Amino acid sequence: MSFSTNHINAQSSFDERYGCLNVVNTTVTKGTGEYGDNTFSMNYQHERFINEQWSIGGGIGYNYHHQYRLAIVPVFASSTFFCTNTRCAPFVNVRVGSYGVIRKDNIDTNTKYSTTLKNTDFNLLMSPSIGIKLHLSSHIGLMTSITNENILLKVYNNKQKAYTNEIISSLGINIGLFFQIKGW
Repeated sequence: MSFSTNHINAQSSFDERYGCLNVVNTTVTKGTGEYGDNTFSMNYQHERFINEQWSIGGGIGYNYHHQYRLAIVPVFASSTFFCTNTRCAPFVNVRVGSYGVIRKDNIDTNTKYSTTLKNTDFNLLMSPSIGIKLHLSSHIGLMTSITNENILLKVYNNKQKAYTNEIISSLGINIGLFFQIKGW
């Protein structure tokens, strides 16, 4: 009687011949802090492995902020560090970038969750997360994480009775599918 284990070196299969790390994910968050807001987002990121545990790349997405009634398109640099090179591996990810506003509905009302037509000087986005990746096969799998989404936005400040740059923060769950497309 013999026992054998089918071990996949998870990240080492991601190379130029088989494709880079592609992730499509959905995030649902709950607002945190004074200016926080509930959000729904969908993102695509494409990362190339630097070594067996670290990848770097970029992405684009769509985020909707419910109480601000704000829709944005984030464009970001992304980096993921996998703690192990196994089928099931914990990871840390960070996204940093900017965003374009595609819809604002609660404008210049001088109330909480009101935005203004004048944007911040730089539309900053930052989103760290920590999670677990699970391979379903050598080239496809699931990733889930807890994420903290933050954007810099000019909003109505009730204390100052003026529009000021504030960090809009939310904490949530991210669920994604990762895959490879040969040669891409």
